[in-house]
Amino acid sequence: QVFGREEIGRVKSGESWNTKSTNGHILPELNLPLGISECTKTRKGLMPVRFLADKIQILEMITEWEKGFRDLNDLAERSDFYPRPFLFDRHDRFGFIFFNFETPKQQELLPIRYSFSNGDDFRFQGETSFGGGYDHIGPRALPLNVVATHLKFHFLHASFEGNLNAMAVGSSYYTQGDISKYAEVKPTVALSDIAFNHLALIGFDWRQFGFSFGPMFPIFYIQAGPESREATPQESVPILRVTWTNDVIKIKISGSSGAIKAKSDLNKKSTVLIGDAGNDAFADNYRINFKYIRPGVEWDLSQDIKLSFDLIWTQWDYSESLNGKDLDLKARQLNALFSIRRDFSDYVSLGLNFLMTKPNDKATYEGQSFDRTVQSFNLGGTFEFLF
Repeated sequence: QVFGREEIGRVKSGESWNTKSTNGHILPELNLPLGISECTKTRKGLMPVRFLADKIQILEMITEWEKGFRDLNDLAERSDFYPRPFLFDRHDRFGFIFFNFETPKQQELLPIRYSFSNGDDFRFQGETSFGGGYDHIGPRALPLNVVATHLKFHFLHASFEGNLNAMAVGSSYYTQGDISKYAEVKPTVALSDIAFNHLALIGFDWRQFGFSFGPMFPIFYIQAGPESREATPQESVPILRVTWTNDVIKIKISGSSGAIKAKSDLNKKSTVLIGDAGNDAFADNYRINFKYIRPGVEWDLSQDIKLSFDLIWTQWDYSESLNGKDLDLKARQLNALFSIRRDFSDYVSLGLNFLMTKPNDKATYEGQSFDRTVQSFNLGGTFEFLF
C-alpha cells in the first residue's frame, strides 16, 4: 500500500525485519522461478528480482536509494515538529462577512475577506488573510478589520495580527482623534471595550504541543455616564499561548497580564482623549491593570465541516486624575464565540457565528455611579468562494 505525505502523521523507526514475521505479520517467502544461476548469494526462499550488470546503473540505483533514505530520515525528523502535514486551510477563500453585533460606534467593518495559504507538507507553510473578521489570539471577541499572517517552518512558528484601522502603536481606533463620534452612546451607563494596534508571537513546536509568546499593544474605550475616554498607550502587554493539536482537534489557550501606568504626553502619543473637553485634553495620569484568558477548541468533524469555540474572559481596571477629578472603571466581561463552517464541494462555503456577551462594568465619576450588566446575543455569517 502506498501512502501520500498528507496521510503521514509521524514517522517512527521500526524493528529490523526478518523473513518470518514483522510486528506479528507473517511475511511471504519469495522464490521466483527465474532460473538464473549467476547469483548464488541468496537466502533460502528469496531470489533476486532485479539484475544490473552495468556499474553505472548500479551506482545510479545506490545513489537513488541513498537520496531516498536521506529524504525519509529528514521526513522522520520534521514530523516531530509538525502535528499535521499541513497546518492551515488548503483552500484560498474570498467571501462576504455579515455582522449584526451591538458594539460601541467604531470604524466601519469591511464586508469582504480574503485568505490564502502556501507551502508544502512538513516544510515551510503559511496562511495570510485580510478584511473583516475575528481576532483568534487576543482578548477581542467582536469583529474588526484585521490582517493576519501565520507561518510555520521546522520547529518554529510565528503569528502577526494587525488592526487595519489603527495598526501603528499608539494610534486611535475608536474615535480616530474625534471623541464626538460617541455622542450617540447612552450617557447613563458604564461602558468598556478593548481592541489593539497589533500583536506578534513567535514560538516553537514539539510533537503535538506548541508554545509561543510576544507583545500586544492594546487600545481601551472607557465610559462613565457622559464622560468618555480612549486610552492609546504605547506600552505593550505580554501574551503567552499554548496549543495541542492532533489530526482533527486543536486545543488552544492564550492569556496576558500586565499593568500600564503613564502620564499623557501629546508628543509621545501616549494619550487619553477626553470626551467633553475636546481633542487637546488629556488625563494628567492614568493607570490600567489588564488581564485576559482565552481557551478554545477547533474541531474538524470532516473534511468539509469545521467547528470552533472560544471562551474569552477579560478583566481590566482604569483610573485617572484630571484637574483634581477622578474617574474609575472596573470592566469584567465574559464572551462565548461559537462558529461552524461547511464547505460544499470545492467551490462554495457557508459559515455561521454566534456570540454571547455578558458584561459587568462599574464606573464612578464625581460621586456618581454607573454600571452595565445587560447580556446580549448576536449572530454573524460568511459566504465564501473556494479556489
